Parts: sequence; C-alpha cells; structure tokens
Amino acid sequence: MSLEDQSSIVWRSEDDGESWKQVEKIPEKKVLDIYLHPFDKNKAYALTVGREHFVTSDKGKSWQKFKTEWPPSLQRNPLSHHATKLNYVLYTGMECIEDRVWRDRFFCEEKVRNCVTRLGGEGH
Repeated sequence: MSLEDQSSIVWRSEDDGESWKQVEKIPEKKVLDIYLHPFDKNKAYALTVGREHFVTSDKGKSWQKFKTEWPPSLQRNPLSHHATKLNYVLYTGMECIEDRVWRDRFFCEEKVRNCVTRLGGEGH
C-alpha cells in the first residue's frame, strides 16, 4: 500500500509494485496516513482528517469503515497496538475547541480511547 502525498490517494499493488490500483473505497483528499500493524502483516489502517477511518485485515483487498469520537492526533502517533490481542488498538485523538485560541492557534486537547476494530462491524 502507498499513499500519494498531494492527493491523499491510497494505492495498492498485488505484484510487488509492478502495477498499482487506487483503493476506491477510501475517499481522495481525506487520508492523513496509512499505518501498518506492527504485529499482523495483513492489517493496516487509513486514518483520515475526520472521524471516519478505514481498516483492512487482508492486505488491502477489502476495507471497512470505523468511526472515532475525535480526529486523530497530529502531535503523536495516533495508534498503539497490543502484541497478542491483534484487534485491540489504543487510539489517540484530538479535540480542538474553536473558542479557545492561544497565540492564533486553536486549543487542542488530546483524548485517548481504546478501540476494538472488527471486520464487518464498527469499533469504538
């Protein structure tokens, strides 16, 4: 899997990079980054700028949506993984409060949530 920087298009190859196809299920210009699961080579996450994200458990052949309460953190790695419970993910999101501005920036507070992602269902 690969993420094109300018357009945020997610691409996938089935032949070791000889050819690439766009992952149609994941919208363009929304993905911040792709995170490969460190303990499960079949699983990856595409986190977006919003609260709706995507997970695959078959090396990108199929993707399922899952929702979070907040957009992902931009200050630290938004995902941490459990070494033996492969469906458990510690998600760090950010809640930005528009009416609290500090030095011309929105005040953003990090929020941590435990998420369980399951294919065929949404994890929260």
